[in-house]
Amino acid sequence: MIIRFLFISGGNGSMGKRIAFGGIAVLVVLALICGLNWLSNKKNEEVSSQVRPAIGYLAPDFTLRSLDGKAVRLAAVARNSRLTLVNFWGIWCPYCVKEIPDLVRFDHQYAGDRKVVLLGVDVGDDPKAVPGFVLKNKMNYPILQDKDNKVSSLYQVQGFPTTVIIDHRGVIRDLIIGETNFAGLEEKVKKLLSEK
Repeated sequence: MIIRFLFISGGNGSMGKRIAFGGIAVLVVLALICGLNWLSNKKNEEVSSQVRPAIGYLAPDFTLRSLDGKAVRLAAVARNSRLTLVNFWGIWCPYCVKEIPDLVRFDHQYAGDRKVVLLGVDVGDDPKAVPGFVLKNKMNYPILQDKDNKVSSLYQVQGFPTTVIIDHRGVIRDLIIGETNFAGLEEKVKKLLSEK
């Protein structure tokens, strides 16, 4: 209809042809813009199915040994809880040590109902030093050992401590870089648990 209008209003001369070609060019450009916009939206919809250590993406799966030697796989833990918190820490990190009482309190508060699971991933420590430290600090949540730093590298951990909050589908819902506390964790977790 627009093209027909352009032909009619342009007359029979070269001016009419120019207007008609200009109109067609505008329509082609609009079609390209719409097509690119559709492709961009389609690409954004698919992003969350990719594995990447960022909010909204699938958390990279891993299996690490706990202090008692059991293999613990993240995907299995996440599937069986509503939220899984993975806390990357080390004895050598003063901010990590400072937040431990809050993590212990948080775990004590949420461990019973299994809706929320806290996993500690120890990075960069002598494996022999960790069990005594964990016992002394009453860390009753599972402590996994990332002896060769592969998992912390996989998650691109830039600072310690770092806490990653993952939902039951394995999607990263939040990242806390740096020291956290009980109130901050509880606020984030309650908000996520309240979502349907």
